[in-house]
Amino acid sequence: MDTHTTVQTRTIPVDVAWKRIRSLLKSKWDRVQEQIRQYPTPIPACDADFNAFLQEREHLSEELGQLDRAMERAVPGDAARVIDEFLRTSRHLSDAEKRQITV
Repeated sequence: MDTHTTVQTRTIPVDVAWKRIRSLLKSKWDRVQEQIRQYPTPIPACDADFNAFLQEREHLSEELGQLDRAMERAVPGDAARVIDEFLRTSRHLSDAEKRQITV
C-alpha cells in the first residue's frame, strides 16, 4: 500500500497532505467569506470588487469539491499521484504552499 511517496526532498503521509491541502483551501475560502460579510452593502451586479470576491469564493468552493471528489476516488496505491496531480492543477495554492505539501 502506497502511503508515502517522495517528491523533491520531503516525505509526508498522504493523509497529512490531504488535510493540509483542505486546510489551506478552506482558510482561503473563510478569508474571502469574511471579506464578503464585512463588505459595505453593494449595488447588485455593479460593484466589481464585491463581484470578484463572490467569484473567488465560487472558485474556491469548486476546488474544495474537486479535492473531496479526488479524495473519495483515490485508491491507496494511487493516492500520492492523485495528490500530486491536484497540486499541479490547483489555481488557488501558491507554489510555496504546494512545496509544503509535497508527499
